[in-house]
Amino acid sequence: MDQLLPLQQILGTDKKNPVFTIYRDAKEQILHVYYACKLLEKVPDDKRHPGFKLLLARLSNAGVKAAVLERIFGVDHKTMKRWGSALTSGDPELLMRVLAGREVNRKLSLEIRSYIEIRFPTIYQETRYEYSKRIREEIERVSGKRISGETIQSLLKVLKEKERGKVDPIEPELEAKNGENHCDYLGPKDSKGREIEEVLPGNISLKCSEIHI
Repeated sequence: MDQLLPLQQILGTDKKNPVFTIYRDAKEQILHVYYACKLLEKVPDDKRHPGFKLLLARLSNAGVKAAVLERIFGVDHKTMKRWGSALTSGDPELLMRVLAGREVNRKLSLEIRSYIEIRFPTIYQETRYEYSKRIREEIERVSGKRISGETIQSLLKVLKEKERGKVDPIEPELEAKNGENHCDYLGPKDSKGREIEEVLPGNISLKCSEIHI
């Protein structure tokens, strides 16, 4: 039975990559990354690990051939490019979301979703500008979980539309409250409450009660 070598080279240098060499420790499931002749870092050989994703992001940004990386590590070149772009964006929250990938949606558990639905009406009434921040701060304080604004953005949009739908048109409400109708505005009355006739061209008189709208 052949014995596995402690380290196996999986990425060597070439014209596009004159400095990086990577060895795989199959036993320990670790990638040894060398810059020239010096060990740069050790990264878990696990596609789900952030360190693994950051390594491919750096290699992609360094100009290593995408086809070579795709063949060695089994990750789509578009995904590696997206990781690389997030790494150089300077936006920590974006980088966290991109590295989390599909896992980010799992953070919004049923319990957290229910909490947001319960607290949103109150918080939204208190602040129309920082409600997302307030909700995320409460969630972190209560559950210890940090959630990005984008993770709950779609849910907050739905809840906001529901809150706006609760507001009734003001004009019918005012009319019902004051007990007035259109005729009250079109046909003024004198001090004794009698209807005043409107004189139209041709000496034709018309009372408000005769107007139908």
